Amino acid sequence: MTKKIKTEYNTEFRERAVSMVISSDKSTAQIAKGLGVKESTLYSWVNKAKSAGIENTGQTNEQMFDELKRLKKRAY
Repeated sequence: MTKKIKTEYNTEFRERAVSMVISSDKSTAQIAKGLGVKESTLYSWVNKAKSAGIENTGQTNEQMFDELKRLKKRAY
């Protein structure tokens, strides 16, 4: 009898995976296979992000962070 091991993915990995699905021409199945994630898991992440109103803004988290730093510098 084999025991299933639940794989935990960090938030950054999930966000990048969702971003890839939203912005890519590849299918969700192709992206899931490339990332080594179950297709159903990736679909779940995408649906949760969309229902939370987190749509792709065309910027990565790093780009948004850099923009935030730039704006804070300009404000002071």
